[in-house]
Formats: sequence, C-alpha cells, structure tokens
Amino acid sequence: MKTKKSQVVENTQINELNVMPKRTKRKPETNFQKALKVFIRTLKKDKNLYQAYHANLAMAYFDNANWNKSRDSYQKKLNIGNDAATYFLKLLFR
Repeated sequence: MKTKKSQVVENTQINELNVMPKRTKRKPETNFQKALKVFIRTLKKDKNLYQAYHANLAMAYFDNANWNKSRDSYQKKLNIGNDAATYFLKLLFR
C-alpha cells in the first residue's frame, strides 16, 4: 500500500508533538516553603489555632465591608466572611 505525502507529513507532525519533555531537577525547598509546610501542619493539628486564624480572616472581610460602607446586613457580612475564611483555609491545605 502506498502512502501519500500528506499522510507522511501528518504522521511526522503527530510524532513531534508526542515527544516527552526532558526531566528537570527540582529546585531545593526555600526556607519559606519549609516554614509554610510546618505552619499548615500545625494549623491542621491545633483546633484552637485554626479557629483563631479562621476568625481573623472572617473579621478582616467584615471590617473591610464596614470601612467601605457596604449596605449588606450585619449577618450577611458575617456569613460572607466565614465562607471566605473557610474557602481560603481549604485552598491553603491543598
């Protein structure tokens, strides 16, 4: 069976796309990265520390909403702040 030139070109292009990239060496962890891992591990273990950080994050939103004269109700600002704090900490724990 004869192949057409266009098929050969297409197969060559596909093969070029499937080339695996070379592995690169990982950079050593910085002191900040090491400290962040310790901080996250501690937050996961210590419920009181977790609660304190959660409350501080939630109140940061609440205070900011007050300073910017948000028309949201008191309860709505608290709920949004708590949801935002929970979401942030979940992202941090990934």
